[in-house]
Amino acid sequence: MPRPTATTSAKSYFDKAMEYFDAENWSMAIEQFNKAIQIDPDDPSYLGWRGYVYIELHQYQNAITDYTQAIQLDPDEGLYYNNRGYVYWRITQKGKWKEDQRKACSLDSQYC
Repeated sequence: MPRPTATTSAKSYFDKAMEYFDAENWSMAIEQFNKAIQIDPDDPSYLGWRGYVYIELHQYQNAITDYTQAIQLDPDEGLYYNNRGYVYWRITQKGKWKEDQRKACSLDSQYC
């Protein structure tokens, strides 16, 4: 099982979070993503990955919050719209899902 390392680097916490993610240890992954985000709140990828973990945990509102913040930081990344749209689809907010799907598709054809 991965162990947290004593570090103050957001990247180090992110790397540790990804180890927990790969091991499907969602609670520890979130803990490490939280630390990375606390150190570097302007990196949208940390929010995007934590949002994915929240999807795995069926914590859909938390996932929406993370993807919305990631979109605010990087509005040209289709992945965040695609993933937030998936969450909206899961919670049956079809209008918001379609809106995010259209935006994701306009940014990156892989989401069409």
